[in-house]
Amino acid sequence: MEVDVQEGDYVHAGQVLARLLVDDLEAQLASAEHILAEDKARYFQIAYQVRATNALDQSAIASARAVLHQDEVNLAGAFVDLNRYVTLVNQGYLADRLQTNSARPFRATNRRSSPRGLS
Repeated sequence: MEVDVQEGDYVHAGQVLARLLVDDLEAQLASAEHILAEDKARYFQIAYQVRATNALDQSAIASARAVLHQDEVNLAGAFVDLNRYVTLVNQGYLADRLQTNSARPFRATNRRSSPRGLS
């Protein structure tokens, strides 16, 4: 602030008594506006990246679910095939050796469960 008069000076109407120096305030305002603009840009960039990452994550999850579903379908098909071979062997339509060869790889890869009647 710049003061043009001293205490006790005579003044007249309309005379400038003091000037408010706003250069510093204007510089501070410009700096704050600049920082705000940078922060907004950073926020929007991060928000975009989060949305893009979430979309990729959702895509990866959907892909993994599809693979899991296909694996479950393949496992169910393997159980059906194994049961069919066991039935054919039990009915005498296939040699016992085929059942043993078909069942051995299956049992080695899936120890969690086995079809009914097989152990």
